[in-house]
Amino acid sequence: MRQRIIVVGAGVVGLTCGVRLAESGVDVDVLARDLPPETASAAGGAVWLPLLAAPGSRFTELALGTLPVLRELAEVDGSGVRLLTGHLHTAGTGRPRWLDAVTHVVPAVQESDPRAGGGADGGRSPGAGGTRTGRSGPPGAGAGTWWRLQVPVVDMPRYLGHLRTRLADAGGTVTRLPLARLPEQGLVVNCTGSSARALADDPQVRPVHGRTVVLADPGLDAWWGEEVPGGDAVRYVLPHGREVVVGQVAGPDAAQDPPASPAGTPAGPPVGTLGRTSVG
Repeated sequence: MRQRIIVVGAGVVGLTCGVRLAESGVDVDVLARDLPPETASAAGGAVWLPLLAAPGSRFTELALGTLPVLRELAEVDGSGVRLLTGHLHTAGTGRPRWLDAVTHVVPAVQESDPRAGGGADGGRSPGAGGTRTGRSGPPGAGAGTWWRLQVPVVDMPRYLGHLRTRLADAGGTVTRLPLARLPEQGLVVNCTGSSARALADDPQVRPVHGRTVVLADPGLDAWWGEEVPGGDAVRYVLPHGREVVVGQVAGPDAAQDPPASPAGTPAGPPVGTLGRTSVG
């Protein structure tokens, strides 16, 4: 008799756990108050950048293990994952250790700040990809370092659909079932996110804060990101073809409204263009 496991929560973590278990031969039932399109995962912007993790933390270790998996998924039609070159502004002048996972594949070269119009293409076209660094910036941009790198960017609604299809193909199920507490029998995987605080009676669980808006994509060919000074929040602009997700995410100890950077936005020229488009 095959083992049966209950996964509680149908966001990206719950579906990923369900897929991994089901594809390894385990009977899996995913129970959730919210179905995948209704979860916080579906509303989030998604780009592989372990910026909110402390160096050497378990989170960074997991992120580095996830990177090659996302690269493989970028080759799968309909997964919602693609490799895209973009521009990242980090608050410090040092080199983040996690960049080694990117630059060991593509050599680093120097370039000026894309928002300042440096280079022959003014920072508009990412070219062949890779990782580039530059420390010059536009007036008022503040201290920090610009990086140009190619990483996975994920269209979350499409990716959640991809995971749900894989789960069903492997024999797993997703059922809407609000729970007042976690099941007390059998093996249970708790993937309820911030709801775990109440379900597992764990006051140490604290949510990150995220806000996003979806706009029509005017044809951006790169993503943009900015680490807020202090390292406790990240702003981003992520194009997905027809739509672009603009938002920010902050750690549990950060203010819900981090102060705007002197530069104003994480991606001056693209956001200025987006301001004239319709909200999706």
